[in-house]
Amino acid sequence: MEAHLPTTYAKNIELYRRLERKHKHWRTIRRLSDLSIEEVAVFIGLEESHTYSSLERQAREYYATLLDYEKLERTNDFLRAHRIRQGLSLGETAFLLAGEDPAKPPPNKLRAARQRTGLSQADVAHFIGTSPSLLSRYERGTREPDVVTAMTFSLLYDLPLNKLFPQRVLNRRLKKRERMLAAWRRSCQPSPHPVPRDP
Repeated sequence: MEAHLPTTYAKNIELYRRLERKHKHWRTIRRLSDLSIEEVAVFIGLEESHTYSSLERQAREYYATLLDYEKLERTNDFLRAHRIRQGLSLGETAFLLAGEDPAKPPPNKLRAARQRTGLSQADVAHFIGTSPSLLSRYERGTREPDVVTAMTFSLLYDLPLNKLFPQRVLNRRLKKRERMLAAWRRSCQPSPHPVPRDP
């Protein structure tokens, strides 16, 4: 089957196999999440040609997002129910949420939300599992949190995401990945008109 795959995709699959031999815990996470090597290669490869080290960075980020979101889902049944209603697997959700946007983040309302709750930076940093200095950068807008961290802020402050962050930022982050996921799903579906075989 891999002989018919585009060369970039086939190269990423082979590189990912090498990565799994080095990082054996990734194989365990992948299998527990019911993901195939081909799915992970698509999710971390992003239809781009990668070197071993760049694919390794992408894989680290993807698996970190997958584990963070899974942990968040365990504490919030609403998130899991919403994901299932959308017809998304845990791996697909991690793909949609992973990734950094290099653009300068716009102002947010994190500091005001934290002050409204009466929590200190140290308390919030402890709750979300980060350092107070990183939380300060999030609040000042010099660094944008990933979507899983943003969802954690939303739950902690009991505010919807669009009240904490401008909606256009969230939409822009997800739209490109949603299009890529839809294209990948279409490519995995069997053709409605089977090709006749020669006798």
